[in-house]
Amino acid sequence: MGTYRLERSQEISAPASAIWHELLDANAWPAWKPFIRRIRFAGSRLGPESRFTMTIAVKARGAGGVRVCAFDAPRRIAWTGGLPSAVISVHGFDLEAIGSRTRVTSWEEFTGALVGLMKLFVTPRTSPGSTTAGWTPFKSAWREGTSRR
Repeated sequence: MGTYRLERSQEISAPASAIWHELLDANAWPAWKPFIRRIRFAGSRLGPESRFTMTIAVKARGAGGVRVCAFDAPRRIAWTGGLPSAVISVHGFDLEAIGSRTRVTSWEEFTGALVGLMKLFVTPRTSPGSTTAGWTPFKSAWREGTSRR
């Protein structure tokens, strides 16, 4: 059993409170995370202990149950899901206010028996839009979303 972690930080020209607001609108995630096809959950915004189903399109297609495992407004949100006997993923966003800008760190950590396979599927080269790629749609969607507020 092993662990595999991806992480990427980027400064965005928006206050942390505006980015936090956009992060909680899970229905908008497919606009800035191209590999997420659909999210279904009860309610209109994420909160502590929210549960939802996410359909993703990477090399391995599928939908899985996910739950929010960390919620520290407006600094951190993380969710976890996976196959308990094979691989568990925890994905999160950390926000750090830097004046009127925000450093956004997107990270994902995989643990379990199939971590070696995740290293093949979830990389910048094989999974555009993963934690280490896809920042252009991510930043554009947040700029548009935060400018509407």
